[in-house]
Order: sequence, then structure tokens, then C-alpha cells
Amino acid sequence: MDYFVSIENCQFFRWQVELLYESMKSFNLENNLVVGCANFEKKQLNFPRVFYHENYGRKNNYLPFNKTFSLCYALKNKLIKQPFGLIDPDMIMVKPLFESEKSYAQHWPFLEYENLKKYGYNFDLEKKFWKPCGGIYYFNGVDENLFFDVHEILHKMINSFYNILEGSAKWQIEMVAFAYVFSKYFVEIRPDLQSSLMENKDCNFIHYCNGFYPYFNKRIHNNLREFSFGNPLPFNDILKIPNKNKNIIRFKEVVASFLKKI
Repeated sequence: MDYFVSIENCQFFRWQVELLYESMKSFNLENNLVVGCANFEKKQLNFPRVFYHENYGRKNNYLPFNKTFSLCYALKNKLIKQPFGLIDPDMIMVKPLFESEKSYAQHWPFLEYENLKKYGYNFDLEKKFWKPCGGIYYFNGVDENLFFDVHEILHKMINSFYNILEGSAKWQIEMVAFAYVFSKYFVEIRPDLQSSLMENKDCNFIHYCNGFYPYFNKRIHNNLREFSFGNPLPFNDILKIPNKNKNIIRFKEVVASFLKKI
């Protein structure tokens, strides 16, 4: 099976997907990562399976649009097929996803039905059909037209909810759109597909999100610093994190392995 990830073609996302790719080499899955890259003017990635497209997210003032646009582009052009996993760039593979005849996804607490109502979402999906999922998805046997529906519904949700949401709730609209379309197709919402750097539990992917305070903050290594500070890559900061759990150890192993090859 393949794994699909969408990124913007800038330093902030390039170093993340480089580490994801390195982590997949441990399982001989480097040829199974499909990277959709927004901004075809800068072709700087050397992966076996990478394609470039317009920066739809920047064009529409909502960067997560690139995820749905890129995925639809890949499906339309037969660059990926089911079954496949949909993941984020700020992840490290611990073990591959398990293959199944049915689709499944990671539980995402923010998307609990009551939370959505509290934040101001108002849509016509009954609670009994809602599944709070996000971050990692495994798709198998679903109608591919539904992926295009996600893209269109995301547009509608941005128009309806973006201005009333605050902070991280804004970028999580993309996950709400996926859950809105696919809730009834996920036979299982699992708690164990991902874990953070603060946790010490079995998982398929480490989702390091913003980092591990005070040693490593992903947001420090952003696009602005690419131009004003030279080359602020986070690898040395990551290696300074104490070995407090097996997720940190795995993360540092991947970084050390990557550094040996550059």
C-alpha cells in the first residue's frame, strides 16, 4: 500500500517530509511514499514519487486546501490508488499501517461532536453518524468521487466558519471536512495509530506536531527564517532532547540516520 502526503514546497515542509521519508526507509517503503508538492516553480525534492502542482492553498488564503487539491490531483491522474494511507508531513513512521478491507482512521479529540457545536459549527449531520477522526486515514474501497466532495465541502466550510473560529480551530476545518464526508465509511476509529513525543505508547506514527518544549519547536524553523537566518534546520535541536521515552528515541534515530546521508 502507498502513503500520501501533501506539502508546500518550502524549507519548513521539506525538512519534515525528508524525515518522514527517512523513517519509511526502515521498512523498505521509500517507494511507497507519494508526495504532492504545491508550487511547481521550485522543484527541489528528490523522492522516487513526487509531483508538483499550483499552490492552491496560498491562492485561496488557506494552506490546508493544498491537501485536498493535491489528493484529488493524484487520484485524477492515477498517481495513487486505494488502499492508501493519508498522513501529515510532521510524522515519523514507527511501523506500517495494517492493511484491511475496510477504511479506518485515527481518533481526534477536538472533533468530538460536542466540541464542534461549542466552536460554532452548525451542519446537518446527526450525532449518531459522526466519527471524530483526523491526522491519519486509511482508505480502501470507497467511492473516489467522495475525495472531490471533501474539497468542495471544505470550500463551503471555510466560507461559513473560518471567520468565527479562533486559533488552531481554523486549520482543523480541513479535518472536519474529511470527517463530514467519510464518517459513515470508517468502520473503526482507532486511538493507537499515532502518539506524540510526550507519550510512550505503541503506535504506527509519531506525530511530533509543534515539537518538544523547550528543546525543539517546529514553528521556529519556518519559512521567514529561511530567508533571514540562512539555514535554520532543527536537527541538532532534536538530538538534544533527553531520551525520556521510546518515541523520542525513535525520532532521534531517524534524524541521526538522515544526517549521515547529507
